[in-house]
Amino acid sequence: MSEEQAGVIEKDGKRIFLPASWPPAEIKEGDWVALGGYPGTLREQKAWNVLDFTTYSIGATPVTSASETKIGCRFERERWVKGHGRDGEPDPEDLGGLSGGPAFILRELHWELAGIMFEFSSTFDIMFLRPAHTIQEDGSIRPLP
Repeated sequence: MSEEQAGVIEKDGKRIFLPASWPPAEIKEGDWVALGGYPGTLREQKAWNVLDFTTYSIGATPVTSASETKIGCRFERERWVKGHGRDGEPDPEDLGGLSGGPAFILRELHWELAGIMFEFSSTFDIMFLRPAHTIQEDGSIRPLP
């Protein structure tokens, strides 16, 4: 997709996210990222062709590990300000299902794409991201070592 094509994609007056610069700056341990998506355990399949996304979850968490190919963000449930249970349900044990969702970092006066969620470890409550700089021009993740 060209910059011109991206500039005309609109829905309800909102445009596709265009980064201030590319590639993004390095993400380091201790940086804070904001991420969001639809946890798989809080989706409901109402019919063969109807999937109900009843809740959208967002959060911010510090980066606990960072390398060239992977960013780790450990959630500390005891520090959650508000869970996202619905109708009195408890918070989900597993935040899986967010894969493909974005994570952003606030830089100066703009948001920058930090990475894309690809895996959640329910054993250790760690969300793993692919750093944004691993995204190729066609949107695929470059081959990783």
